[in-house]
Amino acid sequence: MCSFASNFRGAHLRLNQMITQQVKRVFVSSHRDRGRQKRDFRHLWITWINAATQIYKVFDSYSKLIHNLYKSQGLFWQRI
Repeated sequence: MCSFASNFRGAHLRLNQMITQQVKRVFVSSHRDRGRQKRDFRHLWITWINAATQIYKVFDSYSKLIHNLYKSQGLFWQRI
């Protein structure tokens, strides 16, 4: 437990009860933030693709690009 608490300050570094509470809180927030990080990167990725489709005039928007990809993928699987 103490190795996890090496970066804590004050009582959170010295008192055992505080250390266990803080370590539990750290694990909970790290688990929660992994999902939030995935969500943020997905949002950023969609924004980049949307900007690229408009700059290179591939489609008008990200949603039209994805719609056409799904449509073409469906046609591909029907041919096989």
